[in-house]
Amino acid sequence: MLKRILILIEDLKVVNPLFGSLSTEFEVIFSSGNKNTFVVLDKFRPNAVVIAFSDFQTAFDCCFALRLNPDTTNVPTVIVSENGVTDEQIKKSYCNHFFIIPLDFQRFKKTLYQVCADDPYYDY
Repeated sequence: MLKRILILIEDLKVVNPLFGSLSTEFEVIFSSGNKNTFVVLDKFRPNAVVIAFSDFQTAFDCCFALRLNPDTTNVPTVIVSENGVTDEQIKKSYCNHFFIIPLDFQRFKKTLYQVCADDPYYDY
């Protein structure tokens, strides 16, 4: 069974081709800001969530909201952002991993495998 990755992205029209190539190794679903994230999480039950926003503060807020919800507090999160941030900001976001665009795709993919293997949150 393929591990499930939910990618929260600002605009579905600008999906990064690198994310699209993940679909050969993971079951991937994309969701933009116009959908209720928690409904998508409940239906798809991902093993990890990738939060891909150009603005780190938006990604931070999204990750923090996932941590505050008792149903999603343990879902592993990976933030991908164009903005460089400090280690302190990353720590406060409660994300499991952080990547800056442009991605080192092999490292990113390896991290997703590790996150899914280490914390099979929705496996049953």
